[in-house]
Amino acid sequence: MADEISLQLQINSVIELYSNGNIQEALDTIETLIVRYPNESLLYNIDGVCLKASGQLEMAVESFKKAIVIKSNFADAHYNLGLTLQELDQNQAAVESYEEALVIQPNYAEVHNNLGIALRELGEIDDAVKSYKKALAIKPNYAEANNNLGNALHELGELEEAIEHYQKVLIIHPDYAEVHNNLGNILNELDQTDEAIKSYEKTLSIAPNYIDAHNNLGNILKELGQTHEAIKSYEKALAIEPEYAEGHNNLGNALKDLGEFSEAVIFYKQALAINPHYDDAQYSDGYEDRFTSTYEWTTFTIDHCLLNDEIEKVYIKTHPNIDIINYPGNFIANKKLIKRYLENKKVIFLRKNSSIVLFSTIAVQNGFNFHSQVAISKGAIEGLTRSLAAELAPKIRVNAIAPSLTDTPLASKFLNTPQKIAAQAENNPLKKIGKVKDVAEAAAYLLTDKSSWTTGQILHVDGGYSTIK
Repeated sequence: MADEISLQLQINSVIELYSNGNIQEALDTIETLIVRYPNESLLYNIDGVCLKASGQLEMAVESFKKAIVIKSNFADAHYNLGLTLQELDQNQAAVESYEEALVIQPNYAEVHNNLGIALRELGEIDDAVKSYKKALAIKPNYAEANNNLGNALHELGELEEAIEHYQKVLIIHPDYAEVHNNLGNILNELDQTDEAIKSYEKTLSIAPNYIDAHNNLGNILKELGQTHEAIKSYEKALAIEPEYAEGHNNLGNALKDLGEFSEAVIFYKQALAINPHYDDAQYSDGYEDRFTSTYEWTTFTIDHCLLNDEIEKVYIKTHPNIDIINYPGNFIANKKLIKRYLENKKVIFLRKNSSIVLFSTIAVQNGFNFHSQVAISKGAIEGLTRSLAAELAPKIRVNAIAPSLTDTPLASKFLNTPQKIAAQAENNPLKKIGKVKDVAEAAAYLLTDKSSWTTGQILHVDGGYSTIK
């Protein structure tokens, strides 16, 4: 009995050390106790918690497993094992641990919540929602579960219900910064712009270094046309976290909108240098166009910024009244952009020889492996070119350029060795790789009165690839 009391006192001492942040001292003490009491499951569980806190995740897993071997119905050990496996991105294994814990203790709200998190990571959103709701049935005021449920409902498009859960959190915890940010995201989607801005600003009043809120505020200001203010928000995010790839990318977008193409390229390249392959990014300029990865979007945009810069060198500086419409997007994006431009820039009908130039690819007419998506999108661009040429004649000419492989960042993986360059050049009758300037010169021609009798055409700038065999 005395030994049990002594052990409990020592465990209490370890817990106090852990609570005060003295993790290593707690760890040293608990491992000494394990030597003396090798069959105490609680000690292995505490050891695992300390190891997890110190970043030794694999060792923590082993400690939790030892606790479970000694006591199979140890719900906390199963739960802690699940948490650690989740940190190791072993979400399926984490789900199994959480389910074991719930067999032992069905009303364990925290387990239901974290099971929901793991299921959401696995893409099982509907099941995640069920888990969060079970957690809330047990603990209705569980702030984290309400927030997580709101996030899952947001993902499912259940926006109004998501808002309800965010608001439940804020009634109990009005200073929950993450929830204010999440609420702002939904309000923005619902076009409640002013309220969304207030939510982001509230987030930042609570947590001034909340990077995502600075970024999100920047995005909404950019949408509103307040580009300079948006830039300030992105810069604040980058001041807090210089390695924030999305911030660099979005700052590049804003600079692009201002026509600062060379500066934009710098930030796009910085984004790629930090994280070349971050996926599932969404570019938003009022059109919600989704690309397969930020890498593709960013390199694509770099290409177009370089082209815009080159067009300026060739033509724009001597023709200050021209507006560059060079949006690196798909058919729908270009259609919407042109529609918006024509609605807001009716003065162009008063100009002589107004011209729109779109961009396609030779992949529309030449079959290439792994080009089906771009061929579909750009094929629509070519159809749009001809249709608009008919609709807008005689006041506005509409043409498109269809280049082949050109020496740009997007093509770098095909041109990163002398051997690859030589091989690609050999494919063209002119035996060379096209440059940005070649495309820019063609665009400048189509924009000037030199092409005043040309409309509805697809100009192939491809070294003869598409026509000479």
